[in-house]
Amino acid sequence: MTEMNIFMTKDRRHQLINQVKQFIKNTQSHKIINIKETAAQIGRLNFLRTQFREASLYLMLIDSAKTRAVKTQGWTGMMVSPLEALKELYWWIKKIAENKKQQIQDPIPQATVVTDASPQGWGATLELDSGEVLVAHGAWLSYQIHWTSNRKELQAIHLGIIAFARVCKELQITNLLIRSDNSTAVFDLRRLRAIDTLAPAVKEIYLASI
Repeated sequence: MTEMNIFMTKDRRHQLINQVKQFIKNTQSHKIINIKETAAQIGRLNFLRTQFREASLYLMLIDSAKTRAVKTQGWTGMMVSPLEALKELYWWIKKIAENKKQQIQDPIPQATVVTDASPQGWGATLELDSGEVLVAHGAWLSYQIHWTSNRKELQAIHLGIIAFARVCKELQITNLLIRSDNSTAVFDLRRLRAIDTLAPAVKEIYLASI
C-alpha cells in the first residue's frame, strides 16, 4: 500500500514562521490591527489542519477575539489581539518549525471505546480485538450535574480515555475508534472543533489522547 504524507516546503515554513512571529510582536505590543488581517492569519494557519489535525484547538482564543470585534465594529473595524492568545501562537511556532509529516490516510482502529452519559453518571467500555471488554463508570460530581447533555457526553469520553489509558499503553494501542450516541460530541471530536462552551472539553479529550 502506498503511503501518502503531507508537510510544508522549506520556503513555506519560513514564510509562516515570520508571519506568526510578526503577529506575536503585534500582540505583545498591543498593536491595533485590521480585523481582516487577523482573519487572514487565522485562515493561513487553519489551512494547515490537514497536517496538524488539532489546529483549530489552538486558534480558539484568537478566533473568539476576532468574532467579538466583528460583532461590535464589523469586518472593516480594528482590534487588538489578547495576550492570552500568545500561548496559541507559540504553539504554532513550535509546530511549524518541527514540520512533522502527517499521514493522509486515517489509521486503522486497534480498539473501540463506547461511551454513554446519563443524568446521574457516565459509563465507558473498551472493546479489544481479542473480544475482551473492559468497563469503567462513575457518578457526576455536584457541579457536573447541571451540565448539558453534550458537555456530559464529552466528559464521559474524556474520562473513558483516561480510565483505559494504562491498558492501551500496555497493549500498545495508539488508534481508538470512539462511539457515542451523541452526534454533536462525535462531530466536534471528528473536526476537533466546537462552540465556545464545549471547546475546552474537546481540547481536554485531545490532550488526554496524545
